[in-house]
Amino acid sequence: MRPHRSRRRLLALLVAALPACGGGDDRPGAGEPAVGPADPIPAAPAAPLAPQIPRSEDPELVALREALEAGDLVAAARRVLAVEDVERPDADLLRARLCALRGDSVGAVRAIESARADHPDQGRVYAAAAEIHAAAGRLEAARDEIRSGLAASGPVPELERAQGVLGICTPGGAQPGLAHLLRARELDPDLPFLDTPLSQAHLLVGNLALANQDAPMAVAHARLGLVRAPGSRELERLLADALAGTGQYEEAVELLEAQLARGEDMGGTLALTLQRAATGSLLLGDKAQALQYYARARELGLNEEELGFGAEVLAAEAVRAIEAGMLDYESGHFAAAIELFEWALRCEPGSLEARNHLAVSRFRSGDPDGAAGDWRWVLETARERGIALPEPVHLNLARALFQAGRLEEIPPLLADYLEREPEGEWAAETRQMQARLAEGGSGE
Repeated sequence: MRPHRSRRRLLALLVAALPACGGGDDRPGAGEPAVGPADPIPAAPAAPLAPQIPRSEDPELVALREALEAGDLVAAARRVLAVEDVERPDADLLRARLCALRGDSVGAVRAIESARADHPDQGRVYAAAAEIHAAAGRLEAARDEIRSGLAASGPVPELERAQGVLGICTPGGAQPGLAHLLRARELDPDLPFLDTPLSQAHLLVGNLALANQDAPMAVAHARLGLVRAPGSRELERLLADALAGTGQYEEAVELLEAQLARGEDMGGTLALTLQRAATGSLLLGDKAQALQYYARARELGLNEEELGFGAEVLAAEAVRAIEAGMLDYESGHFAAAIELFEWALRCEPGSLEARNHLAVSRFRSGDPDGAAGDWRWVLETARERGIALPEPVHLNLARALFQAGRLEEIPPLLADYLEREPEGEWAAETRQMQARLAEGGSGE
């Protein structure tokens, strides 16, 4: 499983929309007792003990609630000023959440106690207090609030939600926490501040399922979580890992590619998933798809050793593509040849042969700029590797530069060759080209 977020960051999020704040393993948090399913909260009476005031539908309160659920601190700060004179417990409770989100624990306590003083029998007062405590890591304080709330009001949806939040903030408590959250939704489908804890509970339980090698269950939890939190990076990553675990590589790769396109740091996750996808495709007999996956994994940084057998598959494919490209080139089908040589370079990015053939094809197809870039790469790479080229690549490059109108780049190119190889195989041709250019002739 992946490491959980820091408590400080989760506190800021949880009091707004109550995401998870831990609960991925069975170890107590630092300085916290082992509070979990083995130490249950006493069962509540079967029915509420006191009538519960309906949730306020005051437009200003609704707007404040929506801003808090969206985690929009700026909008919530504006909205809270409009509910100063509202006398329902909702105003105080929403103000408490906003204070906690701002890091104002004193203000949060005051708002909770104001609501408690006026409405000591309302379960949602204790539920809000419990959730704020749980988000801050004060698990015993959260449990005490839930016990007091159950004693005062009996079972209400908000207290079920609070028990769910406590569960996902408690090491080892994600599964019972999810059960409480689902029960809260069953009791009140419109219950606020439920979407995010539900999504986080599905994330935690899904990660646990994946760790236990139950990939189909992990897929189910990831999909359910994404219903509540569309676009969640963590849930999408879980879904991708789980899909790969069930052999559904295409969707897994699409999810990870989309995250990469959004600028997220993927590390080696996508490359390794692509490698697994390629191996799976080979086993299914889909070599063409496997090659695409291997080539993309190489683009993302997997080296020969990391690619393993994939490196051999790509090398063989590069040879095939070069041979096919040569046939197209000789037939005058330059566009097709270019496509094949480009594919060969995706398979073997360091291939001098494929790059040189690509340059020739581009030059013949009327793209001297493209050809010049390729030939310059061939020339510089061969020198770096200490390879003697069998063709006068510097002269080909000079011709491409001439055709592209980049005349100022030609003299230093020719001079460099003569300085390196004054008696080289193509020294005479190089001097002849220098003379023609000096006389204002062509570089041909």
